[in-house]
Amino acid sequence: MVKRSWLARASRGIGVLFGCALACGCVAQAAVQHAPGPIDGPLYDAAAEWYGDQRAPSPPRYAARRHAFAVDPRWTAQPLELSTDQLGRIRSLQPFVHAAAHAHAVPADLVNGIIWVESRFQINARGRKGPRGLMQLMPRTAREVACAIGMRYRPYDPRFNINAGTYYFARMVERFAGDLDLALAAYNIGPGTVASWLRDSQPLPVYSRAYIDNVFNAARFFRASPP
Repeated sequence: MVKRSWLARASRGIGVLFGCALACGCVAQAAVQHAPGPIDGPLYDAAAEWYGDQRAPSPPRYAARRHAFAVDPRWTAQPLELSTDQLGRIRSLQPFVHAAAHAHAVPADLVNGIIWVESRFQINARGRKGPRGLMQLMPRTAREVACAIGMRYRPYDPRFNINAGTYYFARMVERFAGDLDLALAAYNIGPGTVASWLRDSQPLPVYSRAYIDNVFNAARFFRASPP
């Protein structure tokens, strides 16, 4: 009687283990089937695209951004007044800028332009309404982005803040089909507000136009005079 009970329990245990293994195998297979595959061909060179190198390969998922980052002769660089301290900060942050630009296929000059307008490269910058860090992300947005990019939420950590801000801007470019004016306006004022302007056929307000022009002015300066 004891032997039969032991065998019965063992049989049930083996059945449970086999069922779990089979289920895990099915889940793993499903994950493999739905996981996005690697991009074919060389990596997209966002910097080359910004500088107008048409030889730079562009994966399909960056098609809208590729067109958006073409050089526009209307944008002309104006000199920025940089103090010695500001120049030192800018130089020290370039490794983070270029890493984020490469990771999210956004020109480093444009990332520098956004940071300049948002915070003047002050790591501990904080706005009156709550935006934090170099790229002045709102806490809720930054936490959502942290989950999306697999990083810990650290608003005043340059590596996280620049990575998160660049990722968020790239999403705005994709949301507005490569229109950089709309993407920058959405970064500044929120995508929902910009979408409502489009829905109501309203032009961009003066303050959004000023923000866009200031970012491009700074981006052109950094392009002409790399830190």
